[in-house]
Amino acid sequence: MTNLMMAENYIDSKLLGVTKSILFIDPTLEDYEILVRGINPNIKVVILDIYRDSIQQITESLVRNPDIETVHIVSHGAPGCLCLGNSQLNINSINNDYSQQLESWSVTNLLLYGCNVVAGNVGTEFLSRLRKVTGANIAASARPTGNVALGGDWELEVIKGELEVDVPFTEEIQEEWNYVLKTPFTAKPELFQVSDRVLNRLNPLTGQYEPIGDAGIRYNAAGYSSGDNYIYGITDAAAGNRLIRRSSDGSFQYVTPTGGLSNVETYGFQGWKPDSLWYDYRYSYN
Repeated sequence: MTNLMMAENYIDSKLLGVTKSILFIDPTLEDYEILVRGINPNIKVVILDIYRDSIQQITESLVRNPDIETVHIVSHGAPGCLCLGNSQLNINSINNDYSQQLESWSVTNLLLYGCNVVAGNVGTEFLSRLRKVTGANIAASARPTGNVALGGDWELEVIKGELEVDVPFTEEIQEEWNYVLKTPFTAKPELFQVSDRVLNRLNPLTGQYEPIGDAGIRYNAAGYSSGDNYIYGITDAAAGNRLIRRSSDGSFQYVTPTGGLSNVETYGFQGWKPDSLWYDYRYSYN
């Protein structure tokens, strides 16, 4: 008997009458058993099987429980993505892998518990696309989700449609579970790309580069500095071949010859010209 069936059978024996809510939880979450212990007893609980496709499992469970109105999904998250066991729900998989299954989810509400799921442009697009395919009201978060002491919370502050969000976990369990629902990928080095003056960051869950911001000037990236978490680049000739520094939010400043920063182009260090060689922006060039 699979984990999914054992979990459903165990919870069914505890429920009186027909529940209208169901919660799917990813067992790869740290100490997920603590969360299960604190779930509202009126909510049916399904522990997903990590050896099977999670979206397929959810679809099968909803077919067996046609009276369900509200679905809670608890998993690791990243902008525009839910990481469910061995499966990922993102814009690409919604469009190409799971569209028919998601369309069959005849539920009223979807509540997505995962860090930063609807953050940024890719998160907004993910939310809109999922709502269009499922037709459900959806609540999710653009912030870290989980223990308050670790910078998280359990509020789903971004809502598409009309629904009231009630956290499925008791306050005691919210405090006891000492983690946040961020994907493990966030601990890995980030990859950036500059394309037509737009700074992009690679989302390893989707395999796509996501735009961060347009600098308004054309430049080539010189490299990423792990020391101060900025990207340095040289603008094109039309912008004076100036050395610039770009932050993770897409904004930029010019680097001065003394190593300072300025918002004024003419104060920026001229890092390259045809008859010169750039050695180090902090010192000088020949």
